[in-house]
Amino acid sequence: MRPVWRAVGLLLCAACASAPPAPEGVCRLERARGAEEDIPADAWLRLLLHGYDAKSGQVLGAPLDCTGTPVAWTELDEHCVARTETAPPASKLGPSAVVVASLADSTRLVWVQALRYPDGDAVGPVARVQVRENALVVLATGSARAPAEHSRLRLEPLNGVEVAVLEGDRCEGANCERFARLVPQRGRRFIPEPLRLPDGSCAGPAAFAIKRQKEQPLPSGLRRIFELESTLAFSPLGLTVHEQLFVRDRDPRQPAAPARLYRSAQDDRLVTASAQALAVDKPSLWARLSEFSDAR
Repeated sequence: MRPVWRAVGLLLCAACASAPPAPEGVCRLERARGAEEDIPADAWLRLLLHGYDAKSGQVLGAPLDCTGTPVAWTELDEHCVARTETAPPASKLGPSAVVVASLADSTRLVWVQALRYPDGDAVGPVARVQVRENALVVLATGSARAPAEHSRLRLEPLNGVEVAVLEGDRCEGANCERFARLVPQRGRRFIPEPLRLPDGSCAGPAAFAIKRQKEQPLPSGLRRIFELESTLAFSPLGLTVHEQLFVRDRDPRQPAAPARLYRSAQDDRLVTASAQALAVDKPSLWARLSEFSDAR
């Protein structure tokens, strides 16, 4: 029986030798062997921001991700026009600037809110990081922009493409609007992409209003309120965005009276991913507000 066991042992050793090695990352931060898996915010900042100074809590020089690529973002409006914005100066960063989500296989999705815009958005490195016994290894990174308040992260498969989903609130006083942003992973980079209609034209940013409101005056003296609510449902077929639009009229002269429903509409949009682009089958109801209101 000994030759048989020796043969089995050789086969097992051969299988071990042929096992794929752990993927090498684009960036790496050594850590003490046996350190806790609860990674402090300071470690994420040092890993993901090139030039981060732990003593001052600030980035020295222009913000760069760990690969040396500038942290930058060009925002589009619903009509795919680039917004002209001046990036705010980098400020002191602390634990509140780091958002972390746990994935499978000791992997984390991490977003650092390196820069804050006046509208409540933040932009900074987003990264997929593997927590190993002796190091934090960045498997993919890039820049992402999303609302900074009450932020949440997750990674969703979309037609075979993994997509980072960043969700958060833009608040003005007590009024908050919640949005979700999609940033697909393309190889070792998270790359911002707009949505494309079936004819290839741009359909706006890959961002969806979970809850959004707009108000405008009418010649009659009433105030017209547009409210959009959306739910996102990922499935093997793609992302279904169910939208509900409510149009109500409010009389400022009767503040105690409830707003009167003028019109409502609902629709489903299907978002899919390919190796080339993020696609959507139709525009958002929000981009078609003029169809639901005749000012009077």
